[in-house]
Amino acid sequence: SCLAKVSRQQIFDLGGIPNVVASMAKFKKDAEVQVAGAMTLGGLCLSSAACRASVAKYGGLVLLAAAMERHADRADVLVAVSETLALICSGGDAELLTQVMPLLPIVQALQGRYHDLAAAAASGEAESATSSKDCEVVMRSLQKLEASLTDTSGNKRETGSHFDDDWSEAGTPRRTAQKVA
Repeated sequence: SCLAKVSRQQIFDLGGIPNVVASMAKFKKDAEVQVAGAMTLGGLCLSSAACRASVAKYGGLVLLAAAMERHADRADVLVAVSETLALICSGGDAELLTQVMPLLPIVQALQGRYHDLAAAAASGEAESATSSKDCEVVMRSLQKLEASLTDTSGNKRETGSHFDDDWSEAGTPRRTAQKVA
């Protein structure tokens, strides 16, 4: 999802956003497609108000929200979607913020869920497919999205804030390679 500025414009001009959104709609049960779609949309929307508006125009916001709910047990999907939505909201467009605002209770519920999962993983109470590190990354992304949604002024946060865009990027969902013995 590392897109050069020239490529971003070409992708936009050739209908890339509607194609990505259509793929996410067609394969909504496929978590990998949702991650790839969210990361691609995030990369395209980075520093581009036209791309952000296009994502909303073609139903991308609804699909991102649906992916967040459908794949609530997948850390990679939640991070990709929440980072993309936070990026879209960071432009300060009041109309986009209004469309994403209904997600706030869902984001808060997911934060609570992942807080509980992290606590259980840390105490060894429950075996879970979600590690405490994954929980931490998910909670950080969800907090960033929540902060974007609750910043109703539409102003960009000061540099140095831990919700700053430099703190994460569109391609955030990464895992370190682990060797299996």
